Amino acid sequence: MEFEKGKSGNKRGRPKKGEAFAEVLEYYGNKKNVAVSGRETYRETIVRKLIEQAAEGDIKFICEYLDRLLGRPRQAVDHAGGIDLRVTIDWQDGTESKGQ
Repeated sequence: MEFEKGKSGNKRGRPKKGEAFAEVLEYYGNKKNVAVSGRETYRETIVRKLIEQAAEGDIKFICEYLDRLLGRPRQAVDHAGGIDLRVTIDWQDGTESKGQ
């Protein structure tokens, strides 16, 4: 079966994508948390609990808090060995550059 140029073979069109996970988290995170009298959002509850656990000395929560506040420390990568790495970059203007 051949299709005419410029006409879609799918009459209903492309299926709609679902919401991204981050969008769902943001939506529900901004809702009021009725478990705490609706005074704070779920996001605020999570942050408060993270800080409370860190203040109690839980190292996992201290690390998470500091990672979020200051950013994660860079990880050293051991690249000693016989790795032969060649990189080719195709630029949008059609040119190409190669590195070794």
